[in-house]
Amino acid sequence: MKDPNFWLSHVNASSQVQISRPLFTVAVAKFIRGQLVNNPQLADATPEEIDQITVQQTPQYIAMLESQGMIVPNEATDEYTVDFSIAERAAKLNGNDIPLPL
Repeated sequence: MKDPNFWLSHVNASSQVQISRPLFTVAVAKFIRGQLVNNPQLADATPEEIDQITVQQTPQYIAMLESQGMIVPNEATDEYTVDFSIAERAAKLNGNDIPLPL
């Protein structure tokens, strides 16, 4: 049960997740804000300053995820899509190979 090679040889799964862009933007902003609030370097920052940094970083973070191929924008539906599969010891994210640790 603890052997990763066994699972990589036997797992066959795929998924596709779609999320609206506005909802994804809110989720990313909440994630970033949580990271900032817990950052010791920003311990003296006011809530307004944290909010301002969050507003600045959210679009940049989303653009980074797009450029890395982690999310795929769909202009027609105003959604982001994530398509993941793993089979025969190979994983793919949005059509791109993902190296597995073994």
